[in-house]
Amino acid sequence: MNAKKMQCSLQSHENENAIKYCKECNIFMCKQCLFYHSKLFLNHHLIDLSGENANILDWFCKEENHSNKLEYFCKTHNILCCLSCIGKESNIENAKHKNCEFCKIEEIKEEKKINLEKMIKILEDLSNKIKEKNESNRLKDFYEKMDKLKEELKSKILKIITKIRNKLNEREDELISQLDSTFSNLCPPQKTIKEYENIPIKIKDILEKKKEIDKKWNNSAKLNSYINDCINIENEFRKLKETNDLISKHNINQKIQIYFYPEENEVDQIYNDIKSFGKIYQQENERKNFFISESMKVNKELENKIKELEKEIKKNKNEYNNLKNDKEVIKRELEQEKDKNNNIRKQLKNSKIHFTIRSHCDLGKCLDMKSLEYGNSPHLWNYGHHNVNQIFELINNNDETYSIKSAFSDLYLGMDNDKISFRRRNENSQSFKITHFEDGYYLFQNLNGGVIDLSDFQTHNGASIGKCGRNNSTAQQWKLVIHL
Repeated sequence: MNAKKMQCSLQSHENENAIKYCKECNIFMCKQCLFYHSKLFLNHHLIDLSGENANILDWFCKEENHSNKLEYFCKTHNILCCLSCIGKESNIENAKHKNCEFCKIEEIKEEKKINLEKMIKILEDLSNKIKEKNESNRLKDFYEKMDKLKEELKSKILKIITKIRNKLNEREDELISQLDSTFSNLCPPQKTIKEYENIPIKIKDILEKKKEIDKKWNNSAKLNSYINDCINIENEFRKLKETNDLISKHNINQKIQIYFYPEENEVDQIYNDIKSFGKIYQQENERKNFFISESMKVNKELENKIKELEKEIKKNKNEYNNLKNDKEVIKRELEQEKDKNNNIRKQLKNSKIHFTIRSHCDLGKCLDMKSLEYGNSPHLWNYGHHNVNQIFELINNNDETYSIKSAFSDLYLGMDNDKISFRRRNENSQSFKITHFEDGYYLFQNLNGGVIDLSDFQTHNGASIGKCGRNNSTAQQWKLVIHL
């Protein structure tokens, strides 16, 4: 870049280019001024403004009304400054660094040199890593595959939605936005990828600049210029590190599968559920009924109980061997114990699954019936292990809905137009669709659109539980805890 030409300091010669600078007089001189100055001041130190010193303007503060050399370093803002900047001269209004921590530039010379070496080492390692592992090409391939998958899914979404276009325009926009958001979380932006590809080039430029600084570092006359170069490298280093950190957050080696639900042959079943139509997801098993995971938990607990019973049998056997000498008696008693335990296993396997329904707002509180009487409305109450008002069964209606039944009465939870209460079977709307959230909570939505909701997020005993429109808040999220 061409250096800016300095003008002569003499006002009458202000249109003349300066060719010399006098350190003692702190002035720039044109050819004519130099002639007279040299006659008067034989021992002054003059700096030729051609060649290496053409950028001498960089030695001076660029703040308005500041004409001093940059001889100080502001530690607070990591910037070079002059006497006026730090308030050492009177009648200077814009002393921006007056209250900052500062020092002479000579005092930070070694510190900046050490920092420069550290940064160069990090940048060299990063450059070698990118080159050796060929990550740029792999990143490009990853992006192209993801982009192809993204376009395939977009095509699938658009094909399905075309069939019900008049009713699904708004939902279509939401799904495309959700898809883009999903890919944004999985794959870095293309702009960042391009910046990442250019890192080796930028590092090479920094290394060249560093070599130039090393050669002339001890030239005290240009120290402020080199310090300024170090600051620029520091700023560039931060940008490169931010780009690398952003790329590192994305695991481009992972195998990602992203799907769109529902399939084409299932479209006819969901015309009446347009509001919640469609979902972008990564794991195929998210489509499966949430009771699969619950059943696995129950099976695990049953297995653990069976193992405990087997340990008890073994313990009893050892005790019998120690207490009795009659082998026949021991054998008969062990057989009886075995039959007894087999009956217990059968009872465990054939038993119904009972749940308590805990609030996301306070897991120590449950949906509570108040009483087992007909027509009562639920409220929130402290969990009690033997509280029959808090124990329920989920009845599969075989139409992707479930009913919530009291385990100790024939009452079912249902919703009418403005109320939620426990009534006899089929007396009002008692079918719920259950939405599973990733953190293990569930949302219960009645076919009439109402959602079981903890009123105003209140968690005191007796807090009202009622009907509300869906908003997915924690007041509408409940954990199903198996009751044994």
